[in-house]
Amino acid sequence: VIIGAAVLVTRVVDLSFGGATWPLWIVVPGVAMLVGSFFIPPRGGLGLAIPGAIVAMVGLILWVQEANGLYATWAYAWALVAPTAPGLGMLLYGLVQRDGEIARDGLRTTLVGLGLFLGFMLFFEGVIGLSGSPIANLDEILPYALIGLGVLLVVLSFFGGGRRKPGPDAAA
Repeated sequence: VIIGAAVLVTRVVDLSFGGATWPLWIVVPGVAMLVGSFFIPPRGGLGLAIPGAIVAMVGLILWVQEANGLYATWAYAWALVAPTAPGLGMLLYGLVQRDGEIARDGLRTTLVGLGLFLGFMLFFEGVIGLSGSPIANLDEILPYALIGLGVLLVVLSFFGGGRRKPGPDAAA
């Protein structure tokens, strides 16, 4: 009924979803799936929230690419489709349903996806210059930045060790 009404409105008002707006035909159903998942009892709606977020994210990426002619960005935009979009779906569903465990898992998954996206974007756009020319001198700075990031992760791993829960062998 809603889809039929939307088609009727587009014909009566003479709206056109062509040109750069065609990805809305992908975004809108994805958002509808995501919003619809909020009305399904707890944990059951995840089966609709995650695919809805993925479909909406694909549509949003295609919309940006169509509007700017940047189709080569699929080299790194995949990280927004998975794992970022499922993480966002889980995060939103967990927040709406007040399920802290799902929301935390969704946040972690989203952050991993955004980290992958930013890292690959930095490489493909900054070093290689996929969509134009690379960032000046980034290829000289990048090794030092990666070494610094590695040292930071090693140092943080020493401080994070106290938060681990004892395993089943700890009592023995």
